[in-house]
Amino acid sequence: MAVPYQNLEEQFADVLRLASRRLEALERPASRTAAEERGARELEARLERRMRRRCEATVDAGGAAPLEYLFRVFQLTDFERHCVYLALAPELDGSMGARYAALAPESGRLPGVELCLRTFPAPPERRSALLGEWRTRRELLALLFRFGPSGAEDRSDLAAGLKLESRVLDFLLNDQSLDGTLEGRMELFWPDGKTLPPLVTQKETLDRMQAYAAAVPAGTKLLFHLRGETGSGRRTLARHLCRAREQVLLTADLGQLENERWWDNLRAVCREVILRHAALALTGLEPFLHPEAAGEAREDEAPAAARREDRLPYLRQMLQRAAEATDLLFVCSEAPWPPELAGVPWERLEVPLERPDTAQRIALWQNALLSLPGGEDIDVGALAAKFALQPAQIAA
Repeated sequence: MAVPYQNLEEQFADVLRLASRRLEALERPASRTAAEERGARELEARLERRMRRRCEATVDAGGAAPLEYLFRVFQLTDFERHCVYLALAPELDGSMGARYAALAPESGRLPGVELCLRTFPAPPERRSALLGEWRTRRELLALLFRFGPSGAEDRSDLAAGLKLESRVLDFLLNDQSLDGTLEGRMELFWPDGKTLPPLVTQKETLDRMQAYAAAVPAGTKLLFHLRGETGSGRRTLARHLCRAREQVLLTADLGQLENERWWDNLRAVCREVILRHAALALTGLEPFLHPEAAGEAREDEAPAAARREDRLPYLRQMLQRAAEATDLLFVCSEAPWPPELAGVPWERLEVPLERPDTAQRIALWQNALLSLPGGEDIDVGALAAKFALQPAQIAA
């Protein structure tokens, strides 16, 4: 039976041990016989199997195994795991960078994709297939790695050094805080944490959403278009559904991402969703969905500045990236869904949230006043009749 890791330092020591052994075959190629090479590869395989078993035992014992968790939520292949090992190693031991530079000077002190291929325990004839898989998954892998100076943004360059994104490295070091670059633009809801206001007037809507989610096949990409005015309870509904599913919800305001690093920020949102194994709620989409024209946009500008026909490709690509991060998406908007987007990879349910009528407003006022001293003396009928407020406005 595998022994749980006592701490992260033990886990990282095994990562360094494995990465070091995989480099040795290139560092001393002439000093090993074929039998010694096979024996070394078997030792590496046993070490990696032991690492996985110990991570599983650590989780079973209530400990943290962020590296194995990362592998699972990103569904990494064995080769991609190997790339993470080599990219993590110089972050743990600076001497590893010098070894990389000696073996592949063009990649500097980072492991290049070519070096990862040469040190991965697979027959040389499989390298083309491994590289092909890597390139087909480069959008996902870009959430994990930054490509070093020799490769810059040219991800087809085998010499491009692989450096773990700082958020990924923080996560592996067991930092559970949100990505600092997106502070104020994202909000996490934990299903067992925050107190949720009760649904006073939208219980039937929630029931319909739950029934719809239960009826679709497992693995379906499910999108709820929560269409209503600000304050209509769109995010509250999303949170109630996530609480019922015991799922974390990350809410991102895309309107707050509109700057020269818009796509980088969206990538960071998707990375956080994967790391949290969360559902995603998007707000601030009116510039994408609303039909009014808004002028031209430069290539590096936020797509909200583009004409409607120019915005739709951005929205389609945005929805595609979200589908790579989660199976559950909420789009909170006042605007109707563009018919041109009927073929996006989501099973979509329209959820209209109408302004509450007088009877519903009375119920909302009664609920809001329950805990207030003197609340029973207030004429909620008069308030409901006079002010056509949304649920959030009444609560406020």
